[in-house]
This record gives sequence, structure tokens and C-alpha cells, in this order.
Amino acid sequence: MPGVGFTVTKKVGNSPERNRMKRRLRAAAAACADDFRPGHDYVLLARREALSRPFAKMIKDLNGLIAKVHDTNVHDTKADDNRTGAGHGPRNATP
Repeated sequence: MPGVGFTVTKKVGNSPERNRMKRRLRAAAAACADDFRPGHDYVLLARREALSRPFAKMIKDLNGLIAKVHDTNVHDTKADDNRTGAGHGPRNATP
């Protein structure tokens, strides 16, 4: 069973707003439960837009994000560059 965590910082609103965001995120995660993969943990970060975004749009966005996370054809070139050190020459090199 995958774990799903929710993060809502004080920067995004006061306590009632943050609680509402968490409730909406929990409901969206429940609606997308079949898309989550076993053996994976997920963390959903709330943004202020979670208060006003139509719920159907939230579900559609979450479905797309889950698919994107598990898409093996998508590569993060920044992460690859940082891992291999590609593109980083000697510090004192002259152009």
C-alpha cells in the first residue's frame, strides 16, 4: 500500500484555510487511489490555488502528475548533469 503525505505550510494561509486544503488534497488522493503504485510513497505539497481550483481539475492534474512521476521516458537533465558532473569544467579554465 503506497503512503501519501500532505504538506501545507503556514505561508499558504491561516489554519482554517490550511485544513481545507488538506481535506481537498486527501479527497483528491482518494479519488486517484488506483493510480498510486504499491511500494512508493508520495508527498503532496499544497499551493494556495488548492482553495479555488475546481475539484475535477485537481483530480485531473493529480492523475497527470502521478503518470509523469512514473513515466520512464522522461529524464531530468538537471539531475543527470548534477549526478555525473557533466557540463562543469575546471573552475580556473579560461574561455
